Amino acid sequence: MNLVFFGTAPFAAHALKTLVASRHRIVLCVTQPDRPQGRGQQERPSPVKAWALEHSITVVQPERLEGAGILKKFKDCPSDLGVVVAYGQKIPAAVLNVPKLGCVNIHASLLPRHRGAAPIQWAIACGDTTTGITVIQMNERIDAGDILYQRELDIGDRETATGLERRLADLMSECLIGGLKELEKGALKARPQLERGVTYAPRLKKEDGLIHWSWTAEKVDRWVRAMQPWPGAYTWWKGKLIKILKGSSIPLPEPDEAPAKPSAAGQAGSAVKVSPEGIEVACGERAYRITELQLESGRALSASEFLNGHTLQAGERLG
Repeated sequence: MNLVFFGTAPFAAHALKTLVASRHRIVLCVTQPDRPQGRGQQERPSPVKAWALEHSITVVQPERLEGAGILKKFKDCPSDLGVVVAYGQKIPAAVLNVPKLGCVNIHASLLPRHRGAAPIQWAIACGDTTTGITVIQMNERIDAGDILYQRELDIGDRETATGLERRLADLMSECLIGGLKELEKGALKARPQLERGVTYAPRLKKEDGLIHWSWTAEKVDRWVRAMQPWPGAYTWWKGKLIKILKGSSIPLPEPDEAPAKPSAAGQAGSAVKVSPEGIEVACGERAYRITELQLESGRALSASEFLNGHTLQAGERLG
């Protein structure tokens, strides 16, 4: 089939590579405009644009997918299907209807759970044990189209968003090739999403990474694993932002191991035990042992390395 591809993020670039290696043809690639990135805030192309240009694929980068001009671009590239993966912009009906078979969206969750821009991170943050890939026939409502194809994937107990995204990308490749093959044959039967199962996974903001020590230690642990690599889970200590990179939920220390056994109500955020093995912080329930952390603009440090250069004592508050 002749395909129009819509995508921006690294996850989408993985899908584009899969399609280019298949027997289908990419007649047009649509991605977001170049955006300022990094400390220097220099404009850089999206991963999709960079990869497409390396392989001589025509790229367009409209600010908005509206107006006669952009619609003409699509109509000038006759296509059988539009494939949308992590594009980051709403696609109007006029564009969705240009390809002969409309447009399909490949979404990294088991829809209708986790509609939205950050389904991988929110699946871990919410404590889900399974996720997957869903292929939907797109309509004007975001992530609400009829389901064409779906595959499940277990989430590991210690899974990070980075690792889960990598595994989902591999599954997505299988779903893309398998789903398009079935679609060509007319073998896919669409089924509507059930509204009673809808949850949302909104785009992450920097402030979403803030840890609240009043949470249970299990939730703090999920947050640390979910917010990688961005925005990163973080707390404050002596006016400094500290990213928490690794740790685990543990029981609170016994009274003879700490100055006082903290109560969930009054001492959440207190360091209750500090040793080279980790910095143990009281939470709403249990404690969270920090084993790897990073000062803003610094490098990742083990708890032992951090304590060699900084004095953090039991009883001090974080957050």
